[in-house]
Amino acid sequence: RVVWIVPEVNLADWEGCQPAPWLPGGGSARWHAELAQGRTALAAGRTEETLAAAAAMRDLDGGLVPTAHRLEVRAHLALGQEAAAATAARGEIAAQHYPLLAHLAAPQASPWVQELLRRGGHRHGFSIVDLPEVFAAHGDTALPGRRYFLDYCHLTVEGIHVAMAAATAAVLSQNGETGEWRRLVETLPPPVVDPSLVATAYLGAAIHGAHRLLPLTDAAPLLEFWCGAALDASPRIADTFLDLARARCAPVPAVLTGAQRRNLASSHRLGLQHGWRWDGLDLDVLAALATALEARGIAARERVREDLVAGRGSLERPVDLVETRWLWRPLERFLPEVMAFDDLDRRAFYRAPWPRSSFALVTDGAGAVRLRCVLRLPAAGGAARRSVGLEVDGREIARRAVGSRFERWDLELPAAMMHRGVHRLTLLWPPAPPRGGEALALALRRLEEGLEGDLHPVFGEVFSLEAAR
Repeated sequence: RVVWIVPEVNLADWEGCQPAPWLPGGGSARWHAELAQGRTALAAGRTEETLAAAAAMRDLDGGLVPTAHRLEVRAHLALGQEAAAATAARGEIAAQHYPLLAHLAAPQASPWVQELLRRGGHRHGFSIVDLPEVFAAHGDTALPGRRYFLDYCHLTVEGIHVAMAAATAAVLSQNGETGEWRRLVETLPPPVVDPSLVATAYLGAAIHGAHRLLPLTDAAPLLEFWCGAALDASPRIADTFLDLARARCAPVPAVLTGAQRRNLASSHRLGLQHGWRWDGLDLDVLAALATALEARGIAARERVREDLVAGRGSLERPVDLVETRWLWRPLERFLPEVMAFDDLDRRAFYRAPWPRSSFALVTDGAGAVRLRCVLRLPAAGGAARRSVGLEVDGREIARRAVGSRFERWDLELPAAMMHRGVHRLTLLWPPAPPRGGEALALALRRLEEGLEGDLHPVFGEVFSLEAAR
């Protein structure tokens, strides 16, 4: 007989926030305004206001976008309402409809998939191991998280132990033997895994989380947790932390660095699945590993900053911040621009899927920085020029009226503002125009003709954002 395992997913920690597709009339602008209000209320602890914003978003998007559900998860958790948070988290996963996704999402078994597996297993007479039930009973929680999962679905050592105890109990039952999974969890020895492998997996969880998580607010707490867990499992992985930082800070591909060569010879070897295939700055990872090292008395923050400035901080030649490595969150691009498709040409410019687009600028603190931005607003907004702003490290410093044709915007960031290290430059786009029905109809016509169509608002387009001394 077959043992049929119904998978569970990380409900507590994994967030998959997506922008809504075009909504009728001015619905898109209202949806993003409610999201901004909900985030502000959540940060201030105003949970009822947060839930009201989430409800307004779901009224606008029909519950077909994950983001409002995650807003509800966070609010219910703040109120201590775990069961309601779990319901909202499963709603978030169920709302990840592939044709409506703007960003690359993580594969997770939805409630529909889980129920389909249950019914199919019962119909065929299989022995069913229902991991949602098992983890809920073992952890005394409706909201399983990092205790059982490294990321969205891959299990920790404890998660594997509990899941396989339940599977073993099912096999014993088929053979006429008694085996209750709770007793097996307590009596069977847990998997024996070398601490260096455990630590590497935990660091991999932090890196993969930074690459694949679409956080509602900030990924830092989760990334710092896994970096700290890696150091606790094997303190020697601190050397790998620092080599990872050196490789990311180097002005050449990681494969050409001495840091990567040292790592490949270490007991905490990182592979392609840990992110070596990409050469982004990984700023969220660098910040998390520095925080974890500092918490254990290892000076790291200044060392990482100086490595970053030495490798990436020279502006003697212009640096184009639209290149993928300088994007603050590279995953927050439209899915066809993250993946490679044989039948789609790559765009020659960056397109903004959110009202805010952030870029990393590394400076050596030697003086003022000149910016030259070539940008435009999408044609969907009409011919009228509308206001675009620029923030530096959270402070708005400039505004300009921009139209639907590419134009140049020259600015100078004063030396007093350009301290040594990393700065966050954010373009502030105007709201989506109240033409959602027209835009969606155009996208559908193009799709029916076999052409690419924009199901989601594009808030702005940037051909280049050059920084130079």
